[in-house]
Amino acid sequence: MEHWVYEADEWQEKNSSGILEKYLLFPGFYVQFVESQWLNFGAGKYEGMNQFRVDFTLAGRFECEFLDSTFSYRHDGEVTVLGTPLSKNWVHRAYLPTGHYQGCALVLELDKWTGQEANFLKYFGVNIQELMKKLNVIQKWYKVDENEEFTQAFHELYVLHARGAGGRILLKAMDLLLLLNELTIPQSFVQNQDIFFPAHQIKTVKQIHAYILNHMDQEIIFGELVPCYDIGYTLFNKVFKAIYGKSPYQYLKNLRIGKAKKMLRHTDFSVMEIANRVGYNNASKFAHAFQKIAGTTPHQYRKKKEI
Repeated sequence: MEHWVYEADEWQEKNSSGILEKYLLFPGFYVQFVESQWLNFGAGKYEGMNQFRVDFTLAGRFECEFLDSTFSYRHDGEVTVLGTPLSKNWVHRAYLPTGHYQGCALVLELDKWTGQEANFLKYFGVNIQELMKKLNVIQKWYKVDENEEFTQAFHELYVLHARGAGGRILLKAMDLLLLLNELTIPQSFVQNQDIFFPAHQIKTVKQIHAYILNHMDQEIIFGELVPCYDIGYTLFNKVFKAIYGKSPYQYLKNLRIGKAKKMLRHTDFSVMEIANRVGYNNASKFAHAFQKIAGTTPHQYRKKKEI
């Protein structure tokens, strides 16, 4: 291939929308940028292939379920490295716990390669097969431990993407592979049990999360709610924060204020009625919580939206 190719796939469905943009640098080697909204906190299913990929999350949270039914999460600013098995039947599930995701990935589909592509990378000192063997990234991902140079390179990819600079994206992709090749094992990577959670824990916490969504107008005391489920309170807090990025109480507060904002914009309900509908039976407490998150009072927020 003499030059890069740009492709874009935009979709709008009942419960999801988004755009996937791809710079094909040569067969089986591309950089993709994705922004997606899954309105019902939806899940997707991805068929496996003989693939090596480096993913970066710019915004949102990305959940991955692995072959052993464990789950792990990549959040804002995090980088993961994953190599998938040769089996065409390998499947993992992806999920957007916060309903929104924006990120990019460097992807190498090794089944599509000829000797030419491998030799091209070796010219730059990168042997993908050796790198995969070195990292042992099969079936589960590694998280790249906090590495400013690595995350900066991904931010630079976004700048080049905004300019449509495909040729320079190829150079930056090569730079990322070289950086990856230089990282030491295991000091630069994290792949321990602290970043993987068994399915039953995730299922239980999501059941509690569903309860929160359906009972937002009621008083919720997690110290009383959690013991009703088969999970310890400390573990619940840890898993909840891993999935949703905030402590349960902070998440609930943000959820309530977010819903209150929508009602202030789109309904004629009084501030007190809105407070009651999002679980506050005290107007001053509601106003205090609203101002702390929104930076203004409910009355001021409504007036600004009316202008």
